[in-house]
Amino acid sequence: MPGHIGFQRHWRLTTESSWGDGPPAEPAWHSAPAVRSGYRIRQTTPPFVPATNAAAYQRKKHVLAKKLVQGNITTYLYRDSCEYLLDLCTKRTSNALDSFCGQVNDPVECKQHAGLMVDKWTLAGQDEGAEITVRMDCIGKGPETAVSAFDDPTYVDEAPFVFQHGAFYLSSAAGEA
Repeated sequence: MPGHIGFQRHWRLTTESSWGDGPPAEPAWHSAPAVRSGYRIRQTTPPFVPATNAAAYQRKKHVLAKKLVQGNITTYLYRDSCEYLLDLCTKRTSNALDSFCGQVNDPVECKQHAGLMVDKWTLAGQDEGAEITVRMDCIGKGPETAVSAFDDPTYVDEAPFVFQHGAFYLSSAAGEA
């Protein structure tokens, strides 16, 4: 893969025009490195156990009824991607979260996940200047597809945000970090 170094994984994300359609014709990609093993989006088939009790008899039956695409993305917050990532987590259009498409540069192959939405998210950091990470637990619409390799991004900032001497504002109320 061009520009790829060993175990590193890099995401590039773009907002979709409608849920599950994949990237638009001219996408505006936003880059995000996957932190450690911070990439676990898989297609699963959870079992459904129907209620089959008739009188005192209960028969055990498992039905594979649907397929779910779910998992998480963990990445650092950089100055050029912070606003975009937090908008993915919180911005709503017509009473629904915006969906996005993500392509990941993996050491083995490049994959695309379309129709992703953030189910819940977590900002994490430690004192003494540790980097701030955002973990987005996602749900998706369809299975992953293979895409052609893309160059790993060069991050303009070179250093992600750190958890030091900052303030977090929510609804015009400040809390010291």
